[in-house]
Amino acid sequence: KEMGDLEQSIRFLSEALSIIEICSGKNSSILASILVNLGGAHCSFGQVREAKPLLKRALKIEEEMYGLESHE
Repeated sequence: KEMGDLEQSIRFLSEALSIIEICSGKNSSILASILVNLGGAHCSFGQVREAKPLLKRALKIEEEMYGLESHE
């Protein structure tokens, strides 16, 4: 069941990502949050290759919003 929940989470988060990009733009804090959650879900499957670009993108958004020295 847990594996199915993770797969479902990835599907839902991927869909949410597409919607948020349209509604909130490419650099919003909610988008960064979804990217982190989606990256984490991929990491839970051991899918580091899929997770890495998502997490890097989230970090870039956060750095642009809060600066490099932020602890947000």
